[in-house]
Amino acid sequence: MNSVVLKDIKVMTGFGIALLLGVIAIFLALKDSETWVVFTVLGLVITGLSVFRADRLYKGKGK
Repeated sequence: MNSVVLKDIKVMTGFGIALLLGVIAIFLALKDSETWVVFTVLGLVITGLSVFRADRLYKGKGK
């Protein structure tokens, strides 16, 4: 199961970008910038899409 998901470059890129957006959002919030909300929402959307793809891969190839 894990090897199928971990080898998929799109899933891993999505999770990496979402993590990076979360870190950027934290730094922007510390600097009192209002754009941190945009980065947080984008990170959540990308995380959701990556989880959806990982679930589809798991159900399709992982069994």
